Amino acid sequence: MDFFRKYQKPILYFAVFFALIVFSITGDVMNFFGSIFRDQQPTASIAVHGHEAHLTERDFRTARAIVLRHERGDPVMVMPNLGSVDPNDRLSDTYAVLRREALEEGIEASWDEADQAIEAVARAFDSDPTNLIPVGFPSYESYRTAVWESLRIATLARLEMLGARPFGHDAVEDVLDDAELVKLRVASIDGDEVEKQLQEDLDARDDASEVVRKWVDELEDDDPMRRQFVDEERFQVEFAGIRVAEFDPTAFASELEGFEVSDEEARKFYDVNRFNLYRYEVEDEAPPKDGEEKEDGNGETDPKDDAPKDEDEKDGAAEDGSDTPQDTEKPKKFEIREFDEVKDDVIRRKQAEHVMQQLWKQIQLALFDHLAPQIDARTEAFAAMNEADAAQIEAKTALKEDPDNEELSAALEAAQESYEAKREAHEAAEKAVTRARDAFDPLAKFVEIAGGRKGVFTLDSGEKPLSITGLVKLDGLGDWTNAWAVRAMTAGQVSSQVQFSKDCVFQFRVGETEQNKIKGFEDIEEDATAAYLSQQADEKVEKAKEDFEAALARLSREKLADRVGEIEGKKQTRLDEQMTEWREGVESSISEAEAQLATTSSTRAKTQLEKRLATLREELAAADDKRAEFEKAIDAELETEVDEALADAYSDVLEVAAAEAGMTITEVGPYRRNPPTYGPIDYLPKPIQVLFYRDHIDDLEVGDATEVIEDSTLRTVQFAIVDEVKPATVADMSRREFVDATFTYRRRVISSVSNLNYGIEAFKARLGYTEPGDETAKGK
Repeated sequence: MDFFRKYQKPILYFAVFFALIVFSITGDVMNFFGSIFRDQQPTASIAVHGHEAHLTERDFRTARAIVLRHERGDPVMVMPNLGSVDPNDRLSDTYAVLRREALEEGIEASWDEADQAIEAVARAFDSDPTNLIPVGFPSYESYRTAVWESLRIATLARLEMLGARPFGHDAVEDVLDDAELVKLRVASIDGDEVEKQLQEDLDARDDASEVVRKWVDELEDDDPMRRQFVDEERFQVEFAGIRVAEFDPTAFASELEGFEVSDEEARKFYDVNRFNLYRYEVEDEAPPKDGEEKEDGNGETDPKDDAPKDEDEKDGAAEDGSDTPQDTEKPKKFEIREFDEVKDDVIRRKQAEHVMQQLWKQIQLALFDHLAPQIDARTEAFAAMNEADAAQIEAKTALKEDPDNEELSAALEAAQESYEAKREAHEAAEKAVTRARDAFDPLAKFVEIAGGRKGVFTLDSGEKPLSITGLVKLDGLGDWTNAWAVRAMTAGQVSSQVQFSKDCVFQFRVGETEQNKIKGFEDIEEDATAAYLSQQADEKVEKAKEDFEAALARLSREKLADRVGEIEGKKQTRLDEQMTEWREGVESSISEAEAQLATTSSTRAKTQLEKRLATLREELAAADDKRAEFEKAIDAELETEVDEALADAYSDVLEVAAAEAGMTITEVGPYRRNPPTYGPIDYLPKPIQVLFYRDHIDDLEVGDATEVIEDSTLRTVQFAIVDEVKPATVADMSRREFVDATFTYRRRVISSVSNLNYGIEAFKARLGYTEPGDETAKGK
């Protein structure tokens, strides 16, 4: 023990160093001894040209590196789509087998091509190739090696799939396998063509303007506003206030007594209003006059001004060859004055605002004094009405207790008459208050109170109402950015808050207003004419659709009258059958419930059976309602059957029905059913756009008809009958479709071949792939 105590520290140091050395070399030592015996262990193998080749650890390690980048979408690792029909196959196993096969075939990749692939990606990302080390690779060289190995595998795969590339005629046969040409007879009406005809008819009339004017006058509800025929809202406004520039605080000493504007309040006002009140336009520096030299920022002459001018620049000639120079309007520049520059103005505005508030309080008090008699009278009338109402209620209560008492009845009648008189008196008092309020002129009172003092003004917007834009820039007021506030007010209403403009503080009263007023006809005639023609055309198209549907049904019914009569004659038979079946079912349920009720002893069960019996008997008693229900359902069924039968006659009556409705008949096709789409199709005739490109004839055969199709986008109504269906030929393919078909078909075939040839089972069949312990596969 003394020995360990004496040498405790050296022993601990030795133990630590021994552990570090042992653990640092353990992996290398194990790899060394493992490598001696590993080659003796069985590994997977393939047979290439009769030679057995074993897959190595490097094959799998390289495959895993390629899969790592392949799964993360590395643009350099562009590998063929080597799928497999077996979802359990691992892509890394596929790559490992292909790497070993490529080596046995003597296929080598080019380091230059690997570098070029990496450099291409580096250029795309504007980066140095050595900076493109993806996650999972310890160094640039390991990544470069993975790219190089992927090129080796890709070369082998592409060589093996050369024989799988299909020829052009294979792609054509694939595309045309189910392709058909369809020929149609189409009844249609085109809203655009109808509108053109209406335009010609209108232009030929002497009273064209009057026709459109009358149509505008008859528009209802919000139609004028929706069509933008309504003028801006306009208002007459009266103003009373103080001009800030002329405001003299000493003239309003009484109103300003005790009022002070702190620096904080002034600064807050400035921050809120600086853009509207203290912004000003900055003019660009004037160009040098003739004979003066333009100087640069250092006071030196700009040598570029001595350069010879082009012919187009001489004598201020315009670019279009005219003698007038072309002026380019430059955007305006604005700056905002600093607070210190405008502090006095801010204080003056705050003082003027306070004065307006104080004056308006005086005006409100004057209004109360003005209305005092009427308000007192209204209060008395209200109290009298309430008293009469209480007497009326009391009389009603008394009469309710003794309804036959004539005295109480007379008292109630007198109380009701008294209440009605008091109510009318109260309404009259209310109207008197309103009239007195309307008679009070707050702006005139303002002039009376504040008149004669410097800066006080009154202003009106003029005889004609102005738009909001006009009020914003009203002469004598300055820019009033809050002018939109008048929209929320009615005629006669006075503003409740002090308003600001660039020059004034004020209150205002709204006068006459013009809202939802239609513009002058001369201003909207062009737009109104276009809207009128469009509406007339749409209405004509809609009427043609309704007339065509009615004519088609009527003519078909006449042609197939016997068949229609036969179908409709089935109604009574079906109704009787359904009623009999229903009645027998209900009666059977009643008999069953009665039998159960007679044999059961449970009180609860009896109660439930009695309820069920009552429900069934009520249902049986309501047989007429059930008959009506069945009749409605049968009518719907027969109507569907009749419509299906009538479709057989559409082809024979189409021309007559179209003529009655004012629609035209056109033969369309033969044209590809479900044709390919390459870009816009608006250059095609409307029947082709609607019928062939919008899935209306997908399943139709010869003699079948479409629905009546109304396309609001193209403003057209179409109805088509299939006259012919035949297979499409090569001549019906465009070159672009042929090229696209060849490309997509080739990719599909190659993908299919890949799935069949690059799975583990495929490797067993063509390469004799064997796994350790598997001796069943045969080499090639």
